[in-house]
Amino acid sequence: MVVLELYRLAKIYKKKHFVLSSMKNLIRNGIVFLGFLFLVSPAFVLAQSTNSVQSEIAALLAELQQLQAQIVQLQGQSGSISSSSCINLSDNLYAGETDAQTGGEVTQLQQFLGVNPTTGYFGPLTLQAVQNWQSSHGVVSSGTADTTGYGFVGPRTIAAMACGTVTSNATPSNTQILPPQNNTTSIQNSTYTETNPVIINSFGASSYTVNAGQSVTFSWISNLTSNDISQNGGGCQLNNGTPAVGTDIDYGGASGSFTYSPSASATYTLQCYSGGKDGSPTATKQVTVTVIPSTSGPTLPLPVINSFSVSPTSVTQGQPVTFNWSTNWFNNSAVASALQQTGGGCFLSGSIVNGAYLLYPTSVAPGGSYAFTPTGSGTYTLECDSTGKGDGSPKAAQQVSVTVNSASTQTNPVVINSFSVSPTSVTTGQSVTFSWSSNLTSNDISQNGGGCYVLSPTNNSSELNAVGNSTNYGPSGSFTYTPTATATYTLECLSGGKDGSPTATAQATVNVTSSTQITSQNYGLPNTPFSVSGSTSINNSLEIVLVSQSYTGPTDWNDVSNLLKSSAAYTAVGVSASVSNGNWSATFQSGLPEDSYNVYVYNNANYNLVAQGVFYSTYKG
Repeated sequence: MVVLELYRLAKIYKKKHFVLSSMKNLIRNGIVFLGFLFLVSPAFVLAQSTNSVQSEIAALLAELQQLQAQIVQLQGQSGSISSSSCINLSDNLYAGETDAQTGGEVTQLQQFLGVNPTTGYFGPLTLQAVQNWQSSHGVVSSGTADTTGYGFVGPRTIAAMACGTVTSNATPSNTQILPPQNNTTSIQNSTYTETNPVIINSFGASSYTVNAGQSVTFSWISNLTSNDISQNGGGCQLNNGTPAVGTDIDYGGASGSFTYSPSASATYTLQCYSGGKDGSPTATKQVTVTVIPSTSGPTLPLPVINSFSVSPTSVTQGQPVTFNWSTNWFNNSAVASALQQTGGGCFLSGSIVNGAYLLYPTSVAPGGSYAFTPTGSGTYTLECDSTGKGDGSPKAAQQVSVTVNSASTQTNPVVINSFSVSPTSVTTGQSVTFSWSSNLTSNDISQNGGGCYVLSPTNNSSELNAVGNSTNYGPSGSFTYTPTATATYTLECLSGGKDGSPTATAQATVNVTSSTQITSQNYGLPNTPFSVSGSTSINNSLEIVLVSQSYTGPTDWNDVSNLLKSSAAYTAVGVSASVSNGNWSATFQSGLPEDSYNVYVYNNANYNLVAQGVFYSTYKG
């Protein structure tokens, strides 16, 4: 009768609305009671027939196994949302953004964080609220938005804030719960089978209280299979997010161990799942490790800013300034080591104008300089903090101001007083000099980005003086250039660097006569040796290149020489020719396939094109 009564009570306690601890006590008491019946009271056993007792024992054990499976299921159902509220964001958020840019998500974030008032603009209040949330939830607690993501709502923060993250409230335990033998099912589709339910048989730590700097070894066993891990993408993941002292610290198999040196007390969660997809069967367990802080910490002197300045203090829009500073922390290796441990340091930032930082808070060395182009007038702050956490730790700060003046008015209209070239006629290889003057001012050049530029239509309208002599961009000037062919050159002067700035143009023409001629016949038999020859006034050697006329690209040496290196698309051959008494000759021993070819003659001294012609490789007369 006692066995039957225990069986009846077990069925009642299977109801999912009963508390999990009652079911565990039922199982534990049932096992103890059975042991008591069959080990202490043999008279009870003798009163039953052997077959009847064995049947009841088997039935009760089966029932207990079913209860174990139900406990695992209720463990998953008895979890609670890891934070009191949650939010699902679709994209990264950062300082300066608005609802108009993010589809209203800035306001949603402010409401989630309790920022008051909710403005729909990601300003300093929202930035501070994000940093506080990240610190308290283990995402990041120091640095900047650019260096560590501190204050930047990125993938890790979005995932931590997201709704639906469930953690178990079960009390950490090292007691091993055996998995049910007959109640494990599988989820199947065309590609994989997932263990269901997932059961963590055991999860514990080698020590639950350690001194700062000591290590802890976590060990676990689950019912995951090798297929769950290798084929389905499942596994067991260990993280330490309560309170936040880091992110995921290990990813392991169905069973394993991991050694870790915790820096602060934390609750560690083991999550095992039989597949890598959303909705895959999952189980979690937790243990808490208490870290006793060290009584000794890094020695860090109170920060003192010896000097902080900016030069110049007043600039025209677009001009840079340089900040300079020194502190008592500068060039001190002991301080540098201590700051690495505390997370402190020096930070340079600009005031907020129109809802945006003039200079976003930037980590800088305890001494040095920083060049910056301000966009508007404002105040800039250098702050040195012992921890960088804004927690009342010792810090020092100084400020400087910068005035930014509007750019000067552009000259309008722009007038080119003169533009000339000398000489106007040259032979190939000779140089010419362009000269010009205009009514542009130095402000047009230095502040507005204007200047004068010489352009050549025969060279894809590129700026001839951009490479050779960049100082010739001024209102007046000159520069020397070696033309390769007859062309008309354009001088363009602008009083500003923006589209629509006042502009003026003038032109000058240079006639170029080639001193190098091709005098040999322009045809030959296919695949038969032939020679190309001519005359020249050039004293050094020449490079003769033949390229099939199907090539229509640029004729400058860089492009044509590349054809010689890889002529898969075009037939191209080249031969060097020496010059003797004003004559040159190049022999092509292998001949050429039947085709029409362009002949290019380059001066080997500067690789300018000095002559060109055609050559026909043909059987026709």
